[in-house]
This record gives sequence, structure tokens and C-alpha cells, in this order.
Amino acid sequence: MKRVIAPLSTLFLILACPIAPSGEGGGGDAPPADPADIVEDTVCPMGTDGGFSLCHLQNSESPNHIATGTTVAINGVVVTSPSFKIGNSESTRMGVFVSDDPVATWGAVLATYEEPDGYEVSVGDVVDLEGMADEFSFGAPGSETRYSLTSLTRTGATANLQAMPLSDGTVLTNELTGEAYEGVLVTMSDLTVTQTLEYGQFELSNGVIVDDSIYHHSAYNEEPLANITGVISYSPFENGYGFRLNPRTADDVESTGTAMPKTIPQLRDPAAEGYVETCPYNGDCAPVALSNMVVVSEAWVLDEDDDSGAPYLFGFFVADPTAVNDNGELLAFSGIQVAMAPGASYVATNSYTFGGQSDGTFAKPYSVDYEGFPRPGDVVNLSGVSSETWDMAQLRTVTVLEKLGTTDTMADVTMPLPAQFFGGNAETDANHPSVLRGGRPAVEAADSGGVSRDAVTASTGVESYEGVFVKLLNVETTEECVPYPYNDHMHDFGYFEVTGGVEIGGLFDHNYSGYWLNVAFDSTDRTCENTVNKCEDSRESGQVFGFIQGIVNYSYNVYRVNPRFDADIDGSFVAEGTPEAACASSDDGE
Repeated sequence: MKRVIAPLSTLFLILACPIAPSGEGGGGDAPPADPADIVEDTVCPMGTDGGFSLCHLQNSESPNHIATGTTVAINGVVVTSPSFKIGNSESTRMGVFVSDDPVATWGAVLATYEEPDGYEVSVGDVVDLEGMADEFSFGAPGSETRYSLTSLTRTGATANLQAMPLSDGTVLTNELTGEAYEGVLVTMSDLTVTQTLEYGQFELSNGVIVDDSIYHHSAYNEEPLANITGVISYSPFENGYGFRLNPRTADDVESTGTAMPKTIPQLRDPAAEGYVETCPYNGDCAPVALSNMVVVSEAWVLDEDDDSGAPYLFGFFVADPTAVNDNGELLAFSGIQVAMAPGASYVATNSYTFGGQSDGTFAKPYSVDYEGFPRPGDVVNLSGVSSETWDMAQLRTVTVLEKLGTTDTMADVTMPLPAQFFGGNAETDANHPSVLRGGRPAVEAADSGGVSRDAVTASTGVESYEGVFVKLLNVETTEECVPYPYNDHMHDFGYFEVTGGVEIGGLFDHNYSGYWLNVAFDSTDRTCENTVNKCEDSRESGQVFGFIQGIVNYSYNVYRVNPRFDADIDGSFVAEGTPEAACASSDDGE
């Protein structure tokens, strides 16, 4: 019987702890169930050769009910799901659903075992089982009936079980009526997706929640489903609403519609027809699809795993090749940053390895070659949530990243040209670099070692170019070093300013201050004024550039243009630095 349940936050705490669930894998308190003791039963069918059936395990109304803690052999049951991991990535507990033949209420269960046992089964296998009846609750009032295996033997026979049609899905939204369907293979028809939820789940129009413990379907709101099939699991952590439908493969979900692709301007421009409102950070919002987008930057690490130090979240920028002017140059609102967690369970399609390693971690892009990472010129399909992180426009919770080819191999997609801004124009011109003036917060003397600085207002139009690939032509350096407060001093991060108040940043590992001779990153000596310890500093006031191109990003209240590689800068960009001979021979720089 399932009752009041612990809050969902409790589940996350439990799954984060690599400890064995109570009641699984231990010895039983009751003597083994003996088939010779089976009596006449009008509640459950007999099993193979008059032995126990799974119904005896599930239905407490049967006179042959197998009590929790009892060891029992149940033969001739049919595998109805692939094996899958239960819990978080550190868990070694595996599960597989098995069913009596034919499929019926009370006649199925989740069988569990330790991963090293290595039971190899396929859907349709007829198997003989030995194990212990168990109830998984982990302290919650509700529980899921499980069968903790000590052996599994494939008989060599197979069976093609037909899923039980379930016309009234509301039975699964009730703790009492749903009990009979725990573990059962069911199928439902003519439904729609009413809302997408966190962690790969979504809700159907009949109130049933679909989970992705075995297979992930990238659903979208109002998606029509002709049929959906799966096994019913029960989570004791869902506040009295714990039954879940689990599709097993793509064949279990028959969708009669596809997500209508959006353009990047529809994600970025509130005035665009068909605009998708930005999802609040960590909000539950429907994913959107983007088709034939062009990658315009290298990938880099957005965030690292706190335990291993390995990156788990990568960023890169894409451009919409349809959002261009007559010259093929990108327009405002034509780009967006993509935040991709390639190891996440909700990722359904991913054409890139992202430096994936055998231990499940991912290499940093600059520690391996770039094969396996998105590269400029790749053409991709994407599906994710349109959101913002620290006010930076972002496509996050990406479930689909599909490489279609490159702009060199796809005849119908052209590499877009960057948006053009001309330093020779008047400041009032719509294509003057001042449109990209990044702004600057005020600096208080108390926060920066005694240095103060007035705020600089960002251009009113610069946000529309956030995430966009841009090109500045015929500009020159107007401020060779733009520092920011850090550890009680004005720190030189390598930024500089060019015509129109445009700040040039180093998002893609370009540090134009060169390297520092025996000066730690957090040292108060890393200042614009300290030229003695600065080697190969490329910045100098009055330098003229044929062009500087890169991606506009927003970070710590400042918009910057970030060149992607050396070829994005054309002009008298020299590496002079300090004349001291020590710089030429030192390898101590950072």
C-alpha cells in the first residue's frame, strides 16, 4: 500500500548518497516459499508448472501471497524492459521489469540486482528467477514492491507479450487504484503532452507522468501522441503521486507531430512574430527546436564538476543563417549561446563526444584536439530551453545536438557573414562600433585599492547583438588596458577598448596582456601599470586594425566582443611587451 510520501527534495538527497537502499540485497526473515504449500487461488493465476507467479508477489489478497523478506523461485516469467541503472551515476543497483504471461494487473514487478552480477537479458526473454520479496521505501511511508534477485536464468524461450490497453489513465494518478498496475506493461492512445517537467519527465493529458528512467523522449508542450507504451514504476518520493509510465525505446512513443522549429530571433527579440518568452532561470519550460543553425565559435568549459574537476557543462555559440541582410551579414538577435551538458541523462541525441572519456568524465577542449567538439562551420539541429544565465541569453537543458554536416558540405546552408560595424562612420550611424559600446560599472575606491572610476553607460542597442558574431572595421585602440576590481586592486584581465567604446575580451582563451613573469593570477601586482613583469603585451594605444571580429557576450555587467582565434584580428597587433631579456627566455608565465 502506498501512502503519504516524502517531498521530492528528499529524493535528490537520497540519490546523491552512494549507499544501498534498505531492504535490498539482505537476507530474508521468513523461510523460503515452498510451491508445495500453494493452495487454491481465485485471486492470482498459478505460475509455471503450478509454481508461484508474480501476482503472488504483488497481490496481498492472494492466499499464496509472498510476504516481504521471503525468498522464492518464480519461473517462466517474461522480460519486458532492458536492464537500467537505478539511482544516480554512482549507484551499482540495476533493474529490469518482468511479467507473468499474459500481461495482467498485479502480474509484474521490478527485479533488482547488483551491476557486477551482469545478468544479460533482452525484452521477450523467458527467464527463471530466484530472489527475495522486498519493499523499497528508504524511510518514506510509501513503498515500491521489488524482487531482489539472487539468480536469473534464461530458458532459451521467448515470448511476444502484448501491452495491456489502458483507456483510463487516471487510475495511475491515485495511490490505491494504481497499485494493481505497478510493474505492468501498458499502452495508452490519443493523448497530448500538457507540460514538460524537470529531469526529463512530462505530463500527459490524462494526468499520467512519463519518466525517462529507461528511455528519454524529447517531448514538447501540446505534442500529440497516437500511442505511448511503457512499464509502470512507483516512486515513494512523489507526495502521493508516484506512479510513472516508462517508455523503453523510441518505438514505444508514436508522436503524430513534431516541434515546430523556431528562429533565433524568435528566442531573442520580444518584437518578433512567434516570440518565445524567456524561461526563468531553473524554471520548468518547454524546449524549442532550432533547425540548420551554424556553429560560429569554438567550445569552451562553462562549468566544472565540483568533485572531479572535470568539465561537465560546455558552451558554444550558434548563428541563424536565415537572420541576415541582403549581403548575407548577420542581423541583430541572430545568435545565442548554447549550454550543453553532454553527460546528462536527458540528452537524447548528441553527435559530439565532447572529449568523453572511459570513466564518464569529459576532457577540456584545450587539453585535447578539437575533434569531437562543435566547430565553426558545423550545421546542427538543436532542442533546448530558451533562458538566461546571469542575464546572458542562453539555450540550455539541451536534449538534441545533431550534426547535419558543415557549410562546406551542405548546399542549402551558407556560412553567415558577421554583422558589420565601420569605424569611419559617424557615431550617429546605425553601423558605427559605438552601437556595441559595452558599458562599465562604477568602481568605488574602497573596493579597488584606492582607485575609483565613474560608470560608463552601455549602448541601448548592444543587447540586441548579445551572442551575435560581429565585425569591427577600421578601428583603433582608444584605451590599451581596461582593469576591473579584484582582490582589492584594479586587476588587468587583458581587456582593451577600441573605437566607439567597444571593449575587447578574452572569452576564448585570448589574453592580450601576454603572460606575467612570476606573478600569480590573484596577485595585487597584476595591474595595468605594472609593465616590468608583463611579457608580450600586445596592446598599445593608437593601434589601427583592419578588422576585429568575434562574438558579443555579457559578463559581470559588461558587453565585450571576443575574438575566437588569431585570424579574427587584422592589423598592427604586435607583441612587444617589456624589453627585459628575462621574458624572452622565461617559461614561467601563465
